[in-house]
Amino acid sequence: MAEHGRVGEEAELARERGKPLLIALGQRLPNAEARSEIAAQLASALAGERADEGEAAMIREAARLQEVGKIYVAEQLLAKPPAELTGAELETVRAHYEHGRALTRGAGIPNRACTWIMHARERWDGEGPAGLAGDEIPLGSRVIAVTREYLDAALLEPDAAADPRAAALARIGRLAGSALDPVLAGDAVRAAAG
Repeated sequence: MAEHGRVGEEAELARERGKPLLIALGQRLPNAEARSEIAAQLASALAGERADEGEAAMIREAARLQEVGKIYVAEQLLAKPPAELTGAELETVRAHYEHGRALTRGAGIPNRACTWIMHARERWDGEGPAGLAGDEIPLGSRVIAVTREYLDAALLEPDAAADPRAAALARIGRLAGSALDPVLAGDAVRAAAG
């Protein structure tokens, strides 16, 4: 019981200490607040079935903070559609997870949440930056990866303008088992479709 309460308190601490980072990000990305809330809500739905209440709350807060590393990415790169980025530019944008880990650690966010942010680029099939695969990837990172794909579908899917939610769900379905945890991807599709 005491451990559960401590983890819940850490999640609240993460939320409070993360607010200034989200405010700073919002000054560079006008939709940052909305994106962070969508990520947090979807993460909460996904983690709620796989983690105790305190751990699920911490995963929610890590998902909320996943994009804060974009503070260190040039605005002109963030404004470009991903298809127009060169390979080097794309890697610069993707490095925001490493920057996010450093920023959140510096803000005093609990280390496991910082690590989840950093490993959110890992792929279920092991083709990610550190080569972690399947259940080797921390649950928090796998949840963040699903929320990222949901958020980014509007930029990455050609038919997203017509129906952004359908495009996001289709993208998550296509990435299940390769980039994304297939169980979490299926849960996300069910949660977002309902």
